[in-house]
Amino acid sequence: MALGRSNPESYTSTLMEEALFQRFPFPMVQGRVVNGVPTVETVNRAFHGQWKGIGHPPFTFAEFVEQLPGPGSAAMVERLLSKPGFVSRVWEVVPGERIVDCTVSRDREGRFVAFLPEYTYEMVVCRLERLRDALNEALQLYDAEALLRELTRVLLDTLGLDWVGVLSWSRQEEGWRLSVSESNASIPEAQDRALPFLERFLHPPEGPSPPVSIGALSVEEGGRWWVRWTEEAGPWTEHFREHGIASLFAGVLITGSSPMVLVTLSGREGALGRVNGDVLRSVWPVLSSTAERHRTIAGLRAVQERDELTGLYSVGGLRRQLAHELNRARRYGYPLSLLALGVANYDEVIEQGGEAIGDEALRRVGHQVSAIVRNVDKAGRLGDCSFLLILPHTPREGAEIVGGRITADVGKMSPLPNLGLDLQAGIVAFRGGEDVPQLDRAMEMLKEAAPEQNA
Repeated sequence: MALGRSNPESYTSTLMEEALFQRFPFPMVQGRVVNGVPTVETVNRAFHGQWKGIGHPPFTFAEFVEQLPGPGSAAMVERLLSKPGFVSRVWEVVPGERIVDCTVSRDREGRFVAFLPEYTYEMVVCRLERLRDALNEALQLYDAEALLRELTRVLLDTLGLDWVGVLSWSRQEEGWRLSVSESNASIPEAQDRALPFLERFLHPPEGPSPPVSIGALSVEEGGRWWVRWTEEAGPWTEHFREHGIASLFAGVLITGSSPMVLVTLSGREGALGRVNGDVLRSVWPVLSSTAERHRTIAGLRAVQERDELTGLYSVGGLRRQLAHELNRARRYGYPLSLLALGVANYDEVIEQGGEAIGDEALRRVGHQVSAIVRNVDKAGRLGDCSFLLILPHTPREGAEIVGGRITADVGKMSPLPNLGLDLQAGIVAFRGGEDVPQLDRAMEMLKEAAPEQNA
């Protein structure tokens, strides 16, 4: 059968000579379009070599895809064969898992030949080369502290994901904290979907989870949790669907008393299938070593940035976290609220109980704040008897709820039996984007909104 590139009339009405057809080294099929449906009538030996387990023809392309694991689709090849001609396209037979460099040729009578060499390996190599170039550039431009954040951005962009983050186990707070994260700016809801989705695994209804598992991920050397598509989510399938997550990869970067875990999410089926999975496995040593360096530096910084009395951020550490969150809210356009808390009757507590009782009162407030905030929130000492909570992705209404929960509970925690703690709250809220000010202006607004101490 002579294959013309642009003249369907040059195709003969007979199928390619069988001997020649079988000798081709890459997978091929021949068939006919009947009533608009392409039906494969014969395949060559190379086809069965590549597509093992597929039954013998005749079968439609839709029936061919149904025999493969995963949510495949025949729509691409059916569209290519809908009219006479010669055309080539990349066909994602099973998203993220089986990709072919599809070339089809069809005559006016509906007879066709399709060349289906697998293109998955080439996709992996191409994406890996792009990622390695970006990683090498980041390694040269960023110091150890900033590098982990840059690597999450590189993974997000190169692999085409919705959200990438690194979780760290805090021994002090006995819970998982979000160290760094990046979300796809072209998908405004990506971060809003990711955080509630993760909450189910980080703070399960049955109580706090020790650092031994996150969902189906065992927090141990080499631990991995792959969900290529929703149907592989097992007992968490409904949770995936509820939050619009179709594909997930979570892997343990480093273990020890303060383990770190990489989590990647996508709302697209197969986004974390074989292609991106092979790429991640190839660069895993770089990611792990970067996480180790980040943990070391973060540990040193934590000693400097933590308030000794409450264990929350010190003023210096709080300013650094606030500057970072302001920049992110400005860049990604999500709401950000700042909740200022103050012990209004602190002087009275000191007068009745002394300095030690005053310290104990602040310690109890700090403990309650730590127990209520989410893993993405930041909290610290803003002054002698005042605190600040940084609440990303939280409008004013949400901050009011958080403030109400804290003030209601802390009032009962006074170290003095005859004097309750009077905890007052003030809120500064930003809608996101250009509405978010620079750090100095935000601090001025906080000072204006902060509750006053009783005389």
